[in-house]
Amino acid sequence: MRLDLEGIEVVSWDVDGTLYDMADVRARVGRAIRRSMLSLRAPAAAWELMRLQHFRSEMQRVRRRGGDLRRSRHTVARPQRLRIEERWYLPSLRELGPRQGVVQALDQVAAAGVRQVVVSDYVSAHKLEALGLSGRFEALFSGEELGWLKPATELFRRVAEELAVAPERILHIGDREDTDGLSARGAGCRVLVLEDGPL
Repeated sequence: MRLDLEGIEVVSWDVDGTLYDMADVRARVGRAIRRSMLSLRAPAAAWELMRLQHFRSEMQRVRRRGGDLRRSRHTVARPQRLRIEERWYLPSLRELGPRQGVVQALDQVAAAGVRQVVVSDYVSAHKLEALGLSGRFEALFSGEELGWLKPATELFRRVAEELAVAPERILHIGDREDTDGLSARGAGCRVLVLEDGPL
């Protein structure tokens, strides 16, 4: 797929489900969980997975309330969550690599001289490193650090402000209309929501 970059100064990329295939990662993590439950590490693994599930549930509640994280109390500390994610997700990300077509799309955007950033709900540097994509982006923005999760339009308003670019000159590429689409479009950005499969 060739991206339409007419009038675009910045391409922002979602990470989870966009730069990598979420279904493939979930399947591999599921197999790792089953193996772990049969090992001596089962109690520790169960506790870690419970913490991740608790975090996901918290974030879904925030989304349903519009994405404003500033009113949310975090019961799973970020350093703890990142260590758990590294243990469970990163081996699968390293094995699978980026979604088919992502590297070619990143190269196309770079060749066109268009700036590229990440706009993800969550801190993503560790995932980008596992995918072999570190160093490809000018900046990494995370909703959890800025205080807004998708579908909050404030997230993309803040990103546009930080980049000193008009929202309509940003193309956001994501995998979900109900989060990426609503958030970026609502802020005035152009949006490409990917279907399942290659880019």
